[in-house]
Amino acid sequence: MQKFIPFLLLLFVVKLASAQGQLQLFDRDGQHIVNGEQLFVWVEDLNQEAVSVEYFIRNNSNTDMTLKCVRTIHTEVAGSFNYFCALGVCWGPAVDEADAYLVEANTTLPEDNPFSGHYNAVGNAGTTEISYKFYNVDNPNDSISFTVKYSDTNVATNSLKLYDINDQEITVSYT
Repeated sequence: MQKFIPFLLLLFVVKLASAQGQLQLFDRDGQHIVNGEQLFVWVEDLNQEAVSVEYFIRNNSNTDMTLKCVRTIHTEVAGSFNYFCALGVCWGPAVDEADAYLVEANTTLPEDNPFSGHYNAVGNAGTTEISYKFYNVDNPNDSISFTVKYSDTNVATNSLKLYDINDQEITVSYT
């Protein structure tokens, strides 16, 4: 029994370490993106040049990885367009899969060339939903993905209304 407990502890530590994933995404503030996470980007001005998301890719493994990024457009506002970039190369609206690029073991893509997704509404209202998936070319199951909803509707101020018992809307103010 005494030999069994250290074995269980070792198994737990190995399982915990592998649960963190080989690939990680995080923003400039160090906030990690969870695999499958859904993000919201408010397009405040439909005529601005573009709104963007920017993330750093980390290879947490002890071996180099050749990665690819795949973009999947779920819904798209007519007349809008989007593109994505990594390692200083950008792919336009007609390309959904980036060229493969090497991320060395235990390294993060350089700060001056993170992954970025860009959306331009070109004055058109609505919601565009795009997923980005990063995967290891040698092991496609080793992947991480997230979805971005670009919308001109500010969810923070428009998605929740409160009413009192007399059906009167309650105004909530933030200070």
